[in-house]
Amino acid sequence: MIYSFGSPGVVNASTNPRQAVGLDLIDAAAEALPRIAAGETTGEAALLGAAGIGRWARYFSNDNPVYALNNRLAAIAAAGRLQEDGAGRGTGMLEVGAGAGSASAALLGLLEERGHLDRTGRFRITEPAPLLRRRAERTLPREHPAADLELADLDIDRPWAEQGVAPGSLHLIYGVNVFHVAQDLGATLAEAFAALAPGGWLVAGECLRPRPGQPVAAELPFLLLEGFRNVETDPELRPHSGFLTPELWVANLERVGFGPVEVVPDVRVLREFYPRITTGALCGRKP
Repeated sequence: MIYSFGSPGVVNASTNPRQAVGLDLIDAAAEALPRIAAGETTGEAALLGAAGIGRWARYFSNDNPVYALNNRLAAIAAAGRLQEDGAGRGTGMLEVGAGAGSASAALLGLLEERGHLDRTGRFRITEPAPLLRRRAERTLPREHPAADLELADLDIDRPWAEQGVAPGSLHLIYGVNVFHVAQDLGATLAEAFAALAPGGWLVAGECLRPRPGQPVAAELPFLLLEGFRNVETDPELRPHSGFLTPELWVANLERVGFGPVEVVPDVRVLREFYPRITTGALCGRKP
Protein backbone atom coordinates (compact mmCIF):
# COMPACT_ATOMS: atom_id res chain seq x y z
CA MET A 1 0.00 0.00 0.00
CA ILE A 2 1.19 3.53 -0.77
CA TYR A 3 0.59 6.36 1.67
CA SER A 4 1.23 10.04 1.03
CA PHE A 5 1.83 12.25 4.05
CA GLY A 6 4.07 14.79 5.72
CA SER A 7 6.80 16.17 3.54
CA PRO A 8 6.50 16.24 -0.23
CA GLY A 9 6.79 12.78 -1.70
CA VAL A 10 5.24 9.36 -1.41
CA VAL A 11 5.88 6.86 1.33
CA ASN A 12 6.31 3.46 -0.29
CA ALA A 13 7.77 0.83 2.00
CA SER A 14 8.06 -1.69 -0.83
CA THR A 15 10.67 0.42 -2.64
CA ASN A 16 12.43 1.93 0.38
CA PRO A 17 12.29 -0.11 3.61
CA ARG A 18 13.47 2.91 5.63
CA GLN A 19 10.10 4.51 4.98
CA ALA A 20 8.30 1.74 6.86
CA VAL A 21 8.60 3.70 10.12
CA GLY A 22 5.99 6.14 8.86
CA LEU A 23 3.61 3.33 8.10
CA ASP A 24 4.23 1.79 11.52
CA LEU A 25 3.11 5.04 13.15
CA ILE A 26 -0.04 5.24 11.04
CA ASP A 27 -0.82 1.57 11.73
CA ALA A 28 -0.41 2.12 15.48
CA ALA A 29 -2.75 5.12 15.35
CA ALA A 30 -5.33 3.20 13.33
CA GLU A 31 -5.20 0.28 15.76
CA ALA A 32 -5.63 2.56 18.77
CA LEU A 33 -8.40 4.73 17.31
CA PRO A 34 -11.38 2.46 18.15
CA ARG A 35 -10.25 2.13 21.78
CA ILE A 36 -9.67 5.87 22.07
CA ALA A 37 -13.06 6.62 20.54
CA ALA A 38 -14.71 4.20 22.98
CA GLY A 39 -13.06 5.94 25.92
CA GLU A 40 -11.07 2.85 26.86
CA THR A 41 -7.73 4.65 26.62
CA THR A 42 -6.18 7.96 25.63
CA GLY A 43 -3.97 8.79 22.70
CA GLU A 44 -1.07 9.49 25.05
CA ALA A 45 -1.46 6.12 26.78
CA ALA A 46 -1.82 4.22 23.51
CA LEU A 47 0.91 5.93 21.51
CA LEU A 48 3.37 7.43 24.00
CA GLY A 49 4.00 4.52 26.35
CA ALA A 50 7.34 2.76 26.69
CA ALA A 51 6.90 0.94 23.36
CA GLY A 52 5.55 4.05 21.67
CA ILE A 53 8.56 6.23 22.52
CA GLY A 54 10.78 4.05 20.38
CA ARG A 55 8.33 4.28 17.49
CA TRP A 56 8.24 8.07 17.69
CA ALA A 57 12.03 8.29 17.92
CA ARG A 58 12.35 6.15 14.77
CA TYR A 59 9.84 8.38 12.97
CA PHE A 60 11.49 11.69 14.00
CA SER A 61 14.83 10.44 12.74
CA ASN A 62 17.24 11.34 9.99
CA ASP A 63 17.10 7.69 8.99
CA ASN A 64 13.47 8.25 8.02
CA PRO A 65 13.82 9.91 4.60
CA VAL A 66 10.37 11.50 4.78
CA TYR A 67 11.00 13.25 8.09
CA ALA A 68 14.68 13.94 7.43
CA LEU A 69 13.61 16.58 4.92
CA ASN A 70 12.08 18.62 7.76
CA ASN A 71 15.34 18.55 9.70
CA ARG A 72 17.56 19.24 6.71
CA LEU A 73 15.53 22.20 5.53
CA ALA A 74 15.38 23.79 9.00
CA ALA A 75 19.12 23.20 9.44
CA ILE A 76 19.89 24.94 6.14
CA ALA A 77 17.73 27.90 7.14
CA ALA A 78 19.37 28.14 10.58
CA ALA A 79 22.94 27.71 9.31
CA GLY A 80 22.39 30.38 6.68
CA ARG A 81 21.31 32.90 9.28
CA LEU A 82 24.22 32.09 11.56
CA GLN A 83 26.53 32.97 8.66
CA GLU A 84 25.06 36.46 8.28
CA ASP A 85 27.02 39.44 9.55
CA GLY A 86 25.55 40.76 12.77
CA ALA A 87 23.37 37.69 13.26
CA GLY A 88 22.72 38.50 16.88
CA ARG A 89 25.00 39.39 19.75
CA GLY A 90 23.96 36.63 22.11
CA THR A 91 26.37 34.16 23.58
CA GLY A 92 24.69 30.93 22.55
CA MET A 93 21.95 28.93 20.87
CA LEU A 94 18.89 27.13 22.15
CA GLU A 95 16.95 24.27 20.64
CA VAL A 96 13.47 23.57 22.00
CA GLY A 97 11.65 20.25 21.79
CA ALA A 98 14.71 18.41 20.53
CA GLY A 99 13.27 14.93 21.04
CA ALA A 100 15.99 12.34 20.54
CA GLY A 101 18.21 14.89 18.79
CA SER A 102 17.67 14.37 15.06
CA ALA A 103 17.19 18.08 14.27
CA SER A 104 20.19 18.91 16.48
CA ALA A 105 22.28 16.39 14.55
CA ALA A 106 21.18 17.83 11.22
CA LEU A 107 22.22 21.35 12.22
CA LEU A 108 25.49 20.33 13.88
CA GLY A 109 26.41 18.15 10.90
CA LEU A 110 25.77 20.99 8.45
CA LEU A 111 27.77 23.49 10.51
CA GLU A 112 30.65 21.03 10.67
CA GLU A 113 30.52 20.55 6.88
CA ARG A 114 30.73 24.30 6.39
CA GLY A 115 33.42 24.84 9.01
CA HIS A 116 31.12 27.09 11.05
CA LEU A 117 30.73 25.12 14.24
CA ASP A 118 32.46 27.93 16.14
CA ARG A 119 29.46 30.19 15.44
CA THR A 120 27.15 28.28 17.75
CA GLY A 121 28.66 29.29 21.09
CA ARG A 122 27.12 27.28 23.88
CA PHE A 123 24.36 25.16 22.30
CA ARG A 124 21.68 24.29 24.82
CA ILE A 125 19.58 21.42 23.47
CA THR A 126 16.36 20.94 25.43
CA GLU A 127 13.71 18.25 25.60
CA PRO A 128 11.13 17.83 28.41
CA ALA A 129 10.63 14.06 27.93
CA PRO A 130 13.42 12.29 29.90
CA LEU A 131 13.40 9.12 27.76
CA LEU A 132 13.96 11.08 24.56
CA ARG A 133 16.48 13.45 26.16
CA ARG A 134 18.58 10.53 27.36
CA ARG A 135 18.78 9.24 23.79
CA ALA A 136 20.14 12.62 22.68
CA GLU A 137 22.56 12.69 25.62
CA ARG A 138 24.00 9.34 24.53
CA THR A 139 24.55 10.26 20.89
CA LEU A 140 25.08 13.98 20.28
CA PRO A 141 28.20 14.62 22.44
CA ARG A 142 29.84 11.49 21.06
CA GLU A 143 29.06 12.30 17.41
CA HIS A 144 29.94 16.01 17.70
CA PRO A 145 32.79 16.21 20.23
CA ALA A 146 33.94 19.65 19.06
CA ALA A 147 30.59 21.27 19.85
CA ASP A 148 29.92 22.97 23.18
CA LEU A 149 26.68 21.16 24.06
CA GLU A 150 24.39 21.22 27.05
CA LEU A 151 21.44 18.81 27.26
CA ALA A 152 18.65 20.09 29.48
CA ASP A 153 14.94 20.29 30.16
CA LEU A 154 12.74 23.18 29.00
CA ASP A 155 8.96 23.48 29.02
CA ILE A 156 8.03 25.98 26.29
CA ASP A 157 4.71 26.67 28.06
CA ARG A 158 6.37 28.05 31.21
CA PRO A 159 8.36 31.29 31.57
CA TRP A 160 11.76 30.63 30.04
CA ALA A 161 13.71 32.93 32.36
CA GLU A 162 12.57 30.80 35.30
CA GLN A 163 14.18 27.82 33.54
CA GLY A 164 17.60 29.37 33.07
CA VAL A 165 17.15 31.15 29.72
CA ALA A 166 18.23 34.73 30.37
CA PRO A 167 16.57 37.53 28.37
CA GLY A 168 18.68 38.74 25.45
CA SER A 169 21.18 35.91 25.81
CA LEU A 170 20.81 34.01 22.52
CA HIS A 171 21.62 34.57 18.87
CA LEU A 172 19.59 31.62 17.58
CA ILE A 173 16.53 29.71 18.78
CA TYR A 174 15.82 26.57 16.78
CA GLY A 175 13.03 24.03 16.82
CA VAL A 176 11.55 21.54 14.38
CA ASN A 177 7.83 20.72 14.64
CA VAL A 178 7.61 22.09 18.18
CA PHE A 179 5.96 25.49 18.27
CA HIS A 180 2.62 24.30 16.88
CA VAL A 181 2.01 22.38 20.13
CA ALA A 182 2.57 25.42 22.37
CA GLN A 183 -0.42 25.81 24.68
CA ASP A 184 -0.45 29.59 24.14
CA LEU A 185 1.40 30.21 20.89
CA GLY A 186 1.63 33.97 21.31
CA ALA A 187 3.06 33.66 24.82
CA THR A 188 5.64 31.07 23.73
CA LEU A 189 6.76 33.15 20.76
CA ALA A 190 7.03 36.17 23.08
CA GLU A 191 9.30 34.13 25.36
CA ALA A 192 11.52 33.30 22.39
CA PHE A 193 11.58 36.95 21.32
CA ALA A 194 12.63 38.03 24.82
CA ALA A 195 15.41 35.42 24.98
CA LEU A 196 17.06 36.63 21.76
CA ALA A 197 19.61 39.38 21.52
CA PRO A 198 18.92 42.14 18.98
CA GLY A 199 19.66 40.74 15.53
CA GLY A 200 19.07 37.17 16.69
CA TRP A 201 16.92 34.70 14.78
CA LEU A 202 14.14 32.29 15.57
CA VAL A 203 14.10 29.41 13.07
CA ALA A 204 11.07 27.15 13.40
CA GLY A 205 10.88 24.19 11.05
CA GLU A 206 7.20 23.31 10.76
CA CYS A 207 4.84 21.06 8.89
CA LEU A 208 2.69 23.66 7.15
CA ARG A 209 -0.91 23.60 6.01
CA PRO A 210 -0.63 24.88 2.43
CA ARG A 211 -4.07 26.52 2.45
CA PRO A 212 -6.81 27.10 5.04
CA GLY A 213 -8.85 23.96 5.63
CA GLN A 214 -6.59 21.75 3.50
CA PRO A 215 -6.12 18.33 5.15
CA VAL A 216 -2.57 17.28 5.96
CA ALA A 217 -2.30 13.51 6.25
CA ALA A 218 0.66 13.74 8.63
CA GLU A 219 -1.75 15.02 11.29
CA LEU A 220 -3.60 11.70 11.60
CA PRO A 221 -1.55 10.17 14.46
CA PHE A 222 -1.12 13.52 16.22
CA LEU A 223 -4.84 14.27 16.30
CA LEU A 224 -5.21 11.41 18.77
CA LEU A 225 -3.02 13.27 21.29
CA GLU A 226 -4.67 15.73 23.67
CA GLY A 227 -1.51 17.82 23.81
CA PHE A 228 -1.80 18.38 20.06
CA ARG A 229 -5.52 19.21 20.08
CA ASN A 230 -6.12 21.07 23.33
CA VAL A 231 -4.43 24.40 22.80
CA GLU A 232 -5.59 27.99 23.12
CA THR A 233 -7.09 29.21 19.87
CA ASP A 234 -7.67 32.67 18.46
CA PRO A 235 -10.11 33.46 15.62
CA GLU A 236 -7.50 35.47 13.73
CA LEU A 237 -4.08 34.10 14.66
CA ARG A 238 -4.74 30.47 15.63
CA PRO A 239 -8.22 29.44 14.52
CA HIS A 240 -7.56 25.74 15.17
CA SER A 241 -5.03 23.41 16.71
CA GLY A 242 -2.41 21.59 14.69
CA PHE A 243 -0.57 22.74 11.62
CA LEU A 244 -0.96 26.35 10.47
CA THR A 245 -0.71 28.07 7.11
CA PRO A 246 2.41 30.12 6.34
CA GLU A 247 0.29 33.28 6.48
CA LEU A 248 -0.79 32.50 10.06
CA TRP A 249 2.80 31.80 11.12
CA VAL A 250 4.00 35.10 9.66
CA ALA A 251 1.16 36.96 11.42
CA ASN A 252 1.95 35.31 14.77
CA LEU A 253 5.65 36.09 14.55
CA GLU A 254 5.08 39.67 13.48
CA ARG A 255 2.54 40.13 16.28
CA VAL A 256 5.20 39.63 18.97
CA GLY A 257 7.75 41.86 17.23
CA PHE A 258 9.77 39.72 14.82
CA GLY A 259 10.72 41.36 11.57
CA PRO A 260 11.55 40.57 8.91
CA VAL A 261 9.80 37.19 8.85
CA GLU A 262 10.70 34.79 6.05
CA VAL A 263 9.22 31.47 4.90
CA VAL A 264 11.92 29.09 3.62
CA PRO A 265 11.21 27.92 0.99
CA ASP A 266 8.33 30.25 0.26
CA VAL A 267 5.45 27.78 0.37
CA ARG A 268 3.08 30.60 -0.59
CA VAL A 269 4.66 30.55 -4.05
CA LEU A 270 5.50 26.86 -4.34
CA ARG A 271 1.97 25.66 -3.50
CA GLU A 272 0.82 27.07 -6.83
CA PHE A 273 3.01 24.47 -8.52
CA TYR A 274 2.87 21.70 -5.93
CA PRO A 275 -0.38 21.95 -3.91
CA ARG A 276 0.69 19.28 -1.38
CA ILE A 277 3.91 20.91 -0.20
CA THR A 278 3.88 20.90 3.61
CA THR A 279 7.47 21.47 4.71
CA GLY A 280 8.97 24.85 5.53
CA ALA A 281 10.88 26.92 8.05
CA LEU A 282 9.68 30.18 9.57
CA CYS A 283 12.54 32.60 10.18
CA GLY A 284 11.94 35.67 12.30
CA ARG A 285 14.59 38.21 13.27
CA LYS A 286 14.55 40.34 16.41
CA PRO A 287 15.17 43.95 15.37
